[in-house]
Amino acid sequence: MSTINIVFIALLSIAMTLAILMSVRSSRATHRANDSERIVQRMLDIIQDGFIQLDKEYRIIKANDKICSLLEQTRETLLNRSVFAFIDRTKLPNLVAENRSSECKSYEFNISAPSGAISPCQIMVCPIVDRWNTSIGTLLLVNDLTRQMNHELYLRRAVAVFEHTAEGVMIMDRDGRLDLVNPAFSKITGFSQEDILGKTPQFLRYGQIWAELTTAGHWQGEIVNHRQNGEEYPEWLTISAVRASDGEIQSYIALFSDVSHLKRSEEELKRMAHYDVLTDLPNRTLLNIQLNLALERAGRRSSKLAVFALDLDGFKTVNDSLGHPAGDMLLQKVAGRLRYTVRSEDVVARMGGDEFAMIIENPPSAIHLGHLAKKIIDALAKPLDLHGNSAMVTASLGIALYPKDGEDATSLLKAADTAMYASKQAGRNTYRYHDHEMAKAAHQRMQLEQGLRKALDGQLELCYQPQVSIRTGSVIGVEALVRWNHPERGLISPVEFIPIAEETGLILPLGEWVLRQACAQAQSWSEQRLFTGTLSVNVAGPQIERGDFFDTVKQVLSDTGFNPKLLVLEITESFLLRNAKQAMAELGQLRTLGVSIAIDDFGTGYSSLAYLKYLNAQEIKIDQRFIAGLPDDKDDAAITRAIIAMGRSLGFDLIAEGVETEAQQIFLINEGCAQAQGYLYSKPITAYQFGDWLRQRRLQSYQDNSASETLRFTRRVTDRDGQDQMNIPPIDVAEHRHRSNRQSYEA
Repeated sequence: MSTINIVFIALLSIAMTLAILMSVRSSRATHRANDSERIVQRMLDIIQDGFIQLDKEYRIIKANDKICSLLEQTRETLLNRSVFAFIDRTKLPNLVAENRSSECKSYEFNISAPSGAISPCQIMVCPIVDRWNTSIGTLLLVNDLTRQMNHELYLRRAVAVFEHTAEGVMIMDRDGRLDLVNPAFSKITGFSQEDILGKTPQFLRYGQIWAELTTAGHWQGEIVNHRQNGEEYPEWLTISAVRASDGEIQSYIALFSDVSHLKRSEEELKRMAHYDVLTDLPNRTLLNIQLNLALERAGRRSSKLAVFALDLDGFKTVNDSLGHPAGDMLLQKVAGRLRYTVRSEDVVARMGGDEFAMIIENPPSAIHLGHLAKKIIDALAKPLDLHGNSAMVTASLGIALYPKDGEDATSLLKAADTAMYASKQAGRNTYRYHDHEMAKAAHQRMQLEQGLRKALDGQLELCYQPQVSIRTGSVIGVEALVRWNHPERGLISPVEFIPIAEETGLILPLGEWVLRQACAQAQSWSEQRLFTGTLSVNVAGPQIERGDFFDTVKQVLSDTGFNPKLLVLEITESFLLRNAKQAMAELGQLRTLGVSIAIDDFGTGYSSLAYLKYLNAQEIKIDQRFIAGLPDDKDDAAITRAIIAMGRSLGFDLIAEGVETEAQQIFLINEGCAQAQGYLYSKPITAYQFGDWLRQRRLQSYQDNSASETLRFTRRVTDRDGQDQMNIPPIDVAEHRHRSNRQSYEA
């Protein structure tokens, strides 16, 4: 081999070696570059800000995960596309000009994503220049400000709450020393922030609160705290521990509020629940509580106890005539008099309306209770000044004793009520002790009341008592009287059940039923030409007081077709006197229908000639209590004469009730009373019996008239011829009566 060949081979080997070495170096550089690229991209993806690298044409050549998420794009859709495809060009108006310098500039604006999400961002624009200061690209660092702005908003709100909340806020270190308080703290307690910083609140010295805080990290409850001026106030306090990430307590936050107003409201609500707002007396609820406690004491001590039940007489009249404000004032003054009359340890309560109750513990004796009851009645009977108006009421009072009349609150109150109603029945303005007879009567009354509700479904019936002309004996009218045909007790007098109906309000449907049935029956008789006189129907006070009685009467007359000019409504004198103003208005309306008004039981009340002048009444009924003693009783005779004389002089029609004897009838004829009703003519009878009674009277009238005509005819014939006409056949009176009877029944 030649030397040249050897050199060539050597050079070739060196060249190949160099080539191999160069190739290995280039491969290593490429791998290193790729590794560096991956590292850089990984670093960009980790950072919290969005990153975009632009070339000098503003195309995206690099982007990290954060900007992809913010723009809701993948990296592939971003690369090699203009940045202005994703960010509004108007947001970066000076981007081209700024790229000519190497200074970084910051912008804040919102970036919108395809989904519509808007993110507030801060964008740092940094130009990339070469060594000749020529722009070769741009870096954009995008900081999403959403979380930061939300946090700032949260902090602003927290500060606003801290500054403006009405609750006091205290922030304490881990040892319980105050670091910060809000303005409400100073407003509630009176301490300024400078006064208390670094000090430990009094409540943290309570071992129970501190122990619960250190273990559970929370405590809540009500405490009594002190203001700067030493005043105590109730405080609702909540304390919570603030822990570090390792669970260690760093500080405490306490919130508290002054609950004085809540305490006052609670006390007021309790008082409203147990005291009468108008009189400030204990109400029924509190009375029951106090009575049960008093009974426990009486049982332990084996002592006596009394319960008074009191009801005002005449309160409704004052309330209606002077108005509710006057009625309220009257109740307040009555409450004051009751409190003043009894002992300080005795309980006076308002049960509702015009009813009161009293608990008298350990009375000296039963006689003492009687004296006390009389003292109360006398105190309430004195006139009351109600805004310049003088008013008077009286009291009906019932007394029940423990343990004789009951051993529990319910029994004693019931017994006292029963005794109170007995005092009302005894004439009012008095008192009664409870006894077993009263309890029995009360039970019967309750049964009667319950039965009366059922009676409206078919147990009631009407009876009719005729009213006659005393001189002629002719029937001029009839009075409808309700009767209760009880399935067990038989007929019950209205004297028993009408007062109960008035008290319970059942008088309203009962009264309408009576009026409707009576008008329908009278219309039936009229259509049969059997009876065409007046129909009298009793009207109770509550029917008029309700206010729609006029409409009721008008409707009944319309439904039944009965002639209003034949209807007489009887209203008691006592009601007319008590409710003169309302009565006059109501009676005036009724008169427009053509209905007549009669004053019933005249003379039994405190009669006033003045009210007769203004009342729209046409008839006066003389009460049977004055008729019963005629003609022998001088007082009854004098009163009856006076009523008749007065009634005639004022132009009233007069009718006497309860006429039972011929002597009474003769007295009334002689004194000028033209009409009467009573057992002398007929007792109250059913509608069917009244129809028969009318037919019998008509038959008798025909018979009497026929006999009179026969006698007159015979006398006329004898007188005309002047001789005995025995040869002329006499009229057969029997046949005439037969014809008359037949005609009567046919009619």
